[in-house]
Amino acid sequence: MNSESLEFFEMGEKLLQCAQEQEISARGRISELFPYIYQASKRMSTRAISSFLADNFGLKLSAVGVSRALKEEKKHWEWLAETVEPAAQIFARAHGVSAYGILDDEDAFLGFSEQTPKVSGEDGFYEYEGARDFLKRRWFTLVKDVRDHCMPFVPNEENSESDEIEREKEPIKKEAKARAK
Repeated sequence: MNSESLEFFEMGEKLLQCAQEQEISARGRISELFPYIYQASKRMSTRAISSFLADNFGLKLSAVGVSRALKEEKKHWEWLAETVEPAAQIFARAHGVSAYGILDDEDAFLGFSEQTPKVSGEDGFYEYEGARDFLKRRWFTLVKDVRDHCMPFVPNEENSESDEIEREKEPIKKEAKARAK
């Protein structure tokens, strides 16, 4: 290793050391933290949440930022639903049930987790295991109240199919009303 390479290596090491010592910005992480912020806000003030994150994790998030996240909850619930829904689809498909039903019923999830999934090949099995473990870690560790607040943002294939059928029937209904007049 020449001396120039050694200098860059040392600079890089110092840069990484400095980066680890810096406070962490919450930008882009609010959605990931939101279910926990929401739950904590039931018992803590926004200022207390902000202080806790700064003191314990070096996460820089102002009380105003916490308050804004709570006021703009829809986008954070949508983000969470979009995050867990693909894993729920994989899990549900392996058991022939609805993803919405799995996310809405922890007992069903646990019961199906004990059953052998209907997947093809080793890759399918690993994909299934990853989805199951992801749901255990990211969805079912949240308290029921938090999950319930997110459920309206989870696509419900049963409702979406019936809604689509109703939208398709709408012009037919209008035409029938016009003829009746």
